[in-house]
Amino acid sequence: MTGKAAEFAVILTDSIGDESSPEQVQAAWLAEAKRRLAAYDRGEVQALDFEETMRELMAKERRPEIGRP
Repeated sequence: MTGKAAEFAVILTDSIGDESSPEQVQAAWLAEAKRRLAAYDRGEVQALDFEETMRELMAKERRPEIGRP
């Protein structure tokens, strides 16, 4: 996992806000990864380039939106 991906994973894990144990969180992530891989293998979803996706997200974050404080 790249540094940015690891940082994003920590942010997501922290956002759960419940009292799950690290083992429960890891098991949930593993189940989700397996679910996503199976969907990819079935052709239901396409892979996205991580760096390109992060650039797009960062550009959206910098762009002012109407009604945004």
